[in-house]
Amino acid sequence: KIKDCALYAHALKGISMNISAESVSNAAATLETAANAGAARQVLALKNALINATDALLQNINAWLRSYDEKVTKPVRNSPDPAVLKRLKQGCENYDIAAIDEAMNALENTEYETGNDLIAWLREKIGVSEFEEVARRLGG
Repeated sequence: KIKDCALYAHALKGISMNISAESVSNAAATLETAANAGAARQVLALKNALINATDALLQNINAWLRSYDEKVTKPVRNSPDPAVLKRLKQGCENYDIAAIDEAMNALENTEYETGNDLIAWLREKIGVSEFEEVARRLGG
């Protein structure tokens, strides 16, 4: 059982380190060391510090997600705006990166009832600079 604790603490240490959650990573590292040493009493004493650090991290993540959700309310349209698609086509034909970026930002900052597959395709093709293919598809 204490070996399982060391294994889980090691995994949590690595995961939290990957997201720069230093307090969780440090608490997990301390717990892992104690578990690897077989110090059961120390493990029991340290587990609350790890639980508290993890709880604080989760509260911070949840608070950030709530504030992000409040900021990211996109307008909803039936389909992509033909005028924006026309500007994107012209930008692609002229290799005008600023115009392409402006049009893609406008398209991606809106939710659509239909046409989301087109927006994803446009992002993919523009991401690899296939401007001529985008212009051809938008030509109709």
